[in-house]
Parts: sequence; structure tokens; C-alpha cells
Amino acid sequence: MSCEELFRKTLKQHGLRMTHQREAVLKAMHASHEPVTVETIYERAARDCNVLDLSTVYRTLDLFQQFGLVSVVNAQGINYYEHVGLDEPHVHLLCSQCGKIFSVPLAEAQPLLDGFAARHHFTVDPTELTFQGICQGCREKDSTAG
Repeated sequence: MSCEELFRKTLKQHGLRMTHQREAVLKAMHASHEPVTVETIYERAARDCNVLDLSTVYRTLDLFQQFGLVSVVNAQGINYYEHVGLDEPHVHLLCSQCGKIFSVPLAEAQPLLDGFAARHHFTVDPTELTFQGICQGCREKDSTAG
């Protein structure tokens, strides 16, 4: 089942319908292959839907999140939305200097998560997992500036 079919089915189950605005936001999310801001989604969706406002995009993204179609990464106080299911499961690395978000395959973080489960009897939700640090580019800039 495609993402659009799943969204239509879930909307129907909740007594909602697929509007032109929701379809435009869904299309904009499909075109995004990295986490994007609501403003970016709005700009892309507005190309296909001239009766769209920012509050509709926020509400639609909230629906997508409730239905498990998008995840949200908060980077330096800004929410970035990412389509779930386009890529393999992953965690995020956030550079605290430049704000860039990197996706890392979940398999690379799995030993750490397994350790939490074994030692602390705690299962981490990897869809909400973001590690903050400094990327190589920023480290290199810092070392040449100093």
C-alpha cells in the first residue's frame, strides 16, 4: 500500500477526507529526501495548491505525525519534518554549530540501544533519536580559525 493510499484509508477511518491541500502537502513531503522545515513544505505545496495557508500545513503535518507518516526532528529550536518510510530506519546527528542534520542507519546505533535495553530495561524509540555534536566541517573550520 502506498503512502497516499494509507493516508486516505486512515483519514476515512477518522471521518476525514483527502482535500486538495492535504494532497499538496503529502506530495511536497514525498519530494523531500531530507528533513525540511514547515516553511519549505509550504513553499513546495503552494506550487500545487493556490488555496493553502501555513496553518493548514501545520495541521496537516500534525495529522501525518499522528498517523505515523512523518517524524519531527527539533534542531536548535526549529522543527524539521521527515517522511517516514522513504529511507531505511535511522537516527539523526545534529551539528550544534551549523545546524545540519545527518541521517545514520539505525544499525550503527543499535549496539548502544541494545545496551540500554539490557542494562536499564529501557527500549528507546529510534524514530525520535537525535545525537547532538559538532560535524567534521565545523571542527575543521574551528581548527583552522584558531
